[in-house]
Amino acid sequence: MPLDAPAHEIAPAASIADEDPERLPRLTELPAEWGDELERACGYRFWLKDAIDFRFSAPPPGLRLDPREPRLRFWVRLSDRLGDETRLHAAAFAYLSDWWLNYPALGSHVQPLLDSGRRLYVASLNHAIWIHRPFRADEWLHFDSISPAAGAGRGLAIARVHDGAGHLVASATQECLMAPRQD
Repeated sequence: MPLDAPAHEIAPAASIADEDPERLPRLTELPAEWGDELERACGYRFWLKDAIDFRFSAPPPGLRLDPREPRLRFWVRLSDRLGDETRLHAAAFAYLSDWWLNYPALGSHVQPLLDSGRRLYVASLNHAIWIHRPFRADEWLHFDSISPAAGAGRGLAIARVHDGAGHLVASATQECLMAPRQD
């Protein structure tokens, strides 16, 4: 039961009101070479899970992120409808929030990795979520994910998650391992 207590929320960093996730590109609609390069450098693949509908908000060319502000915005939802149980949506969100959350930690390093021929092994080390209000995981959720730091083989990503109406519904963090591969 919610408490009758003070409340506030931060609006999305970018205007999402005019953004229709249904019109944004799917992974399979992005240039195949982007996926090939990401897989070669970082092990990321452009493969879809049947349970997830995922769309990038204005993906930068080659998914190369600005090293001064490594940020990635995307929309995600479950492909199928769930019931109305709030706990079921929270559990589904735990699964969804692991999808591309840590990419800002390594997205500005893709070109240098490709140029040097080095490859990374990337894995999630820890992941935390905070749910601020009820929401539906089967409706579009906007992630604004940024990496404040990466170094010593680790990268940190932090996301603010808004629903389609612009309400902050959750926050998530993920630390990832970014270890050189010895193939």
